[in-house]
Amino acid sequence: MALILASFVLLPLVEIALFIQVGKAIGLGATLALVIIAGLAGICLIRLHGFAAFQRVRACLERGEPPAGELFDALCIFLSGTLLLIPGFASDAIALALLIPAVRRALRQWLGGRLTDRRRGATRARGQTRRPVIDADFTVVDVPSRRRSPWERPAP
Repeated sequence: MALILASFVLLPLVEIALFIQVGKAIGLGATLALVIIAGLAGICLIRLHGFAAFQRVRACLERGEPPAGELFDALCIFLSGTLLLIPGFASDAIALALLIPAVRRALRQWLGGRLTDRRRGATRARGQTRRPVIDADFTVVDVPSRRRSPWERPAP
């Protein structure tokens, strides 16, 4: 939670500082042009790769494979396009990094390891090392045939 709060406070400050530095280095017109080009690139990225990602997920499902990797890649590409829409150079750098397949693969492995560790920790905290087994006995009971009421007609 603190990380999210810090990102909402620090990211705009970093973006403003970068705008000032880039504006001093290349001028106002070129800085604004870069921001507009990055926004248009984000729109194109979401439109073009969003449909392609959907097709890859559907192909995995048709082959009977779990589409976890394709879904994660699609999420990263969508996040990258969204970050390109946000005016700023730090968000653009993060967006461009998410477009690199090796970065996405490393991020997927890191997040997967953290989620697995968190699940194991929650199980250990409850004192369980695996799922509980419920042992029960049962008896098959014959259901007597339904008695007809005297007012019912016999079945033909």
